[in-house]
Amino acid sequence: MITTRLRPAAALLLGTAAAGSLAACSTEYHGHDSGIDGELWDRMASFEDPLLTSVFDPLDETIGILHTMIPEQYPPAVSDPDEYLAGILAPRWDGAAASVPELGLDQGGAILYDAVSTESDASFSIFIASGPRSNGPDDSGRVYSGPSEVYTCYRFDVRFEADASAHARQTIYLGCPAELVDPLADDAAFASAEVFAG
Repeated sequence: MITTRLRPAAALLLGTAAAGSLAACSTEYHGHDSGIDGELWDRMASFEDPLLTSVFDPLDETIGILHTMIPEQYPPAVSDPDEYLAGILAPRWDGAAASVPELGLDQGGAILYDAVSTESDASFSIFIASGPRSNGPDDSGRVYSGPSEVYTCYRFDVRFEADASAHARQTIYLGCPAELVDPLADDAAFASAEVFAG
């Protein structure tokens, strides 16, 4: 579903307001059948897929079992939150507007921000931008008239337990930090995380 409306600057945590300064945009994409352009979807997936591999593979107990059989091919299971966060393959944003240009998002990319850990938990947010779309036609072969790029953000909270496999809970945001969105194209559109699920 594509919606065209202005949203107030607010971050929602599965319907619950969360703190943060968010950017509003006029075109948004929501839901699995959102109508998002195929080229933009592919660009987002090219950044999101390898990032999510580094998010989920260390939590996969099957990979941990395979490590005991073929240690040179599979990494050990990760049980330490700090070690887990360090292994996620993405640049970190410190929350300062001045450091955003250093992230290199002009051609798209994925970054981590708001990463925190305790003895048993790791939490972090992810921002992904597609980068600019080509001037090619849309999925039906017609002249493309949508946004030149899209972006999304969401959060993971990971719990590590001694007697159980670690598990991650995703929170879908309905907006992203303005500092990350402002450098994007003027027509950049927000797409919620479920657009890219599956």
